[in-house]
Parts: sequence; C-alpha cells; structure tokens
Amino acid sequence: MPSFLGRGEKQHSVEESNTTRLVTKLRWIVESINGPRFIVDFYESYLKAIGSGVFYRKPLISDVQDKHCCGKSALGVNKLNGLMREMCEKGGLVGNFTNHSGKRTCATALYQAGIDEQQIMERTGHRSTKGVRTYKTANSNIQKRCLEPPVRSCYE
Repeated sequence: MPSFLGRGEKQHSVEESNTTRLVTKLRWIVESINGPRFIVDFYESYLKAIGSGVFYRKPLISDVQDKHCCGKSALGVNKLNGLMREMCEKGGLVGNFTNHSGKRTCATALYQAGIDEQQIMERTGHRSTKGVRTYKTANSNIQKRCLEPPVRSCYE
C-alpha cells in the first residue's frame, strides 16, 4: 500500500514511487472494469472524513511551516462567542462587538454597494427578504442627498 508524503517531504523514495504507480495502475484497471466513478462519490467520502463543523475547527499551530492545519475537534461555543471580541481588540476597535454585529455590518455594506438582496441573503444565511431588510440603513451620503434641493433641469 502506498504511503502519503510526510511533513516536509516533497518526493517519495524510488521503492515507494514504484509501489504507488503499481497501485494506481491496478486501480485504473479495476475502475475501468467496474464502470466510471462519479465525483459525487469522492465528495461524499471527503465530507465523511472531515466531519461536521469544517469552518470552525481548532487551528493547530504547533508546526510553524504549515499554518493552515486544523484539528479534528470543533471550537467550543464560548470560544466562538469571544472570537469577534478578541479580533476587534487586536485591531484597536473600541466598543462591544459580537458575531451578529459583524454580520450586520457586512449586510449593510453590501446594501450600500448596490448588491442584490438575494445575494445578501445567501451571504448572511437569511431565508426571507423581510429578515435581511432590517439591515438596510441609509448612510450619511444618501441622507445628505435627500436633504439637498432638487437639481434644476436645463430646460426651464
């Protein structure tokens, strides 16, 4: 059975390479006899392997070379709640920031940028337009334009 490359390794030894080629060839023969494999099967096995909560997994920073390695256990609820507060403190922001305030800021900025409501709903996870419309607020530029007198047309 071929082995995976270890940390820091870029190439298999000659013996391992030959074993890998043999297994690949055998797999190709077996798959060509048994019929094609669909990408859905591979995706399904991938999802089973990673488990639930893929986006909130505890990072492993023991290895300096690989900064994107994650553990198998999910972050706890208390850690998730304090994560936004910790990021804002490190960024020098003053105030009470929660996960929801980040979501609200994102939705408001998307509205002001003219993004479609459907795309905002997908980004924020809302199911109804009524829920996502609560984030629709006017910024100072919009309010100033409302208070200015109307522009006269050149035909008067």
